[in-house]
Amino acid sequence: MSEVRGAIARHNLWQNLPVDETSGVWCILINQPGWGRGRGDIVEETEEHQPTVLARRPPEGKQQRRGACLGCDWEGPDRRRLNEAIEDANDHAFPDWRSMPSVLPPPPFGSRPRWLEKSNAQDLWIGLGLGRERAYLPE
Repeated sequence: MSEVRGAIARHNLWQNLPVDETSGVWCILINQPGWGRGRGDIVEETEEHQPTVLARRPPEGKQQRRGACLGCDWEGPDRRRLNEAIEDANDHAFPDWRSMPSVLPPPPFGSRPRWLEKSNAQDLWIGLGLGRERAYLPE
């Protein structure tokens, strides 16, 4: 049997394996786009490129991650750090994302709408319907 490629195919394969046979099998990392609500949820391809992260834990070894796409079968290189895999996936899905303006972290709960009004990146990030903001992280 040949190995499947792509986040959708890998995750759906993982979903259908008995739990005791999932060690070392790639699947969409929990809390990443495309993760289902539980085993047996079938993941479907999106119409557009959408970044996600695959993960696997070999029987002996540390967890591996790689960026992937929900809109095609693209997969990035193996990474040990989650942020590197996320960056790879965003580089594929949104090639210009690194040049987009960052926004400051949101204020405490309750004043978010006002913060959104003042954000100069609202139309670029939030307006794209990505559901995520690119936060400014001081060095």
